Amino acid sequence: MRSVHTWWQLPEEDRKFLGYVARTGDVVAIPDRGMPSPEELAPRPLLEYIAEFKPESFDFGLRHHVDIAKIEKRREKGRTFYMYDYMEPCILMYSRGKFRDANKLTQSNLAAYWDYPNEEATAMIDKDPEFVRWGKKIFAHARRMTPEKLELRGYPYRATKLAANAARRGEIEVVLY
Repeated sequence: MRSVHTWWQLPEEDRKFLGYVARTGDVVAIPDRGMPSPEELAPRPLLEYIAEFKPESFDFGLRHHVDIAKIEKRREKGRTFYMYDYMEPCILMYSRGKFRDANKLTQSNLAAYWDYPNEEATAMIDKDPEFVRWGKKIFAHARRMTPEKLELRGYPYRATKLAANAARRGEIEVVLY
């Protein structure tokens, strides 16, 4: 089963959210895309990773879970690269909202798989209960910090109070991406 939480937040709220995440344990970040060498996938402390790479999206998890995640070698279109599987590891996937065109704020997105298919794809295997408890705690925090609703294209989306108030005052325009 997959969980997803999508919302609008201002950049300072992104930093606050990630600060909270970093305080929940020994949290490390990893690239969410293929890299030329497996060494470039080495887990780094969450806030250190963000400060150095300023990624728009990345994966994160508790170090002891990320350390045992498998790195796969793949080849596509004549290119060899290495990456973590996106379903089996005990990780959360995060895309950071950002401003584009000066005042258009894109959404942040948090996602996780709580189980994954076995090798034969005949059954689902539950992930480590510790990971599930920790991950659901992160999701609960993200939901608590986004009590507001903003409508876009006829659908209500969640937002922080600061982002919602800025949008209602016309200081920012919320967009999907």
